[in-house]
Amino acid sequence: ADCAAPPQVIPEAPPVDSARPLLRRLVVLAGSTGALGEALAARLAGAGASLVLVARDKARLEAQRARLEAEALPGGGGCAVVAVCDV
Repeated sequence: ADCAAPPQVIPEAPPVDSARPLLRRLVVLAGSTGALGEALAARLAGAGASLVLVARDKARLEAQRARLEAEALPGGGGCAVVAVCDV
């Protein structure tokens, strides 16, 4: 790096919505169909995050996504997609 170079101007970050602090953020949540994963997904979705729900059981993932879309995602600003995977 060139230490003599002038500092770069970093654009100001958009203001954080206190009701949805994770709006425009993507969270990949492995193990999302377990008890802790379910609770985290609901909290993250309620805070506005978009989620990639990762687990081995596609049926449970789809059921979880449907619950989130019905309960936590409306008004939150985020969305949820599923990915069947064994991490």
